Amino acid sequence: RGKPYGDPIFAALKDWPQTSSQDVVYIGDSLQDPVTAHNGGIAGVLLDRRGEYSGYSEAKISSLRDLLIND
Repeated sequence: RGKPYGDPIFAALKDWPQTSSQDVVYIGDSLQDPVTAHNGGIAGVLLDRRGEYSGYSEAKISSLRDLLIND
């Protein structure tokens, strides 16, 4: 089953047994993506490039550049 079920996430984690679900983040550009992440037992971040989801109050970024760490 695909989104919003967590099955694809569970399958991916099964393929990477050395990876903990706590070390994985799902980044997606639809409201369904953070739900899928939650259903798969991992953290989810909404990528809102156009500012369409102003009412969304969970983890959200507006650009993949927001993931870069600048020291």
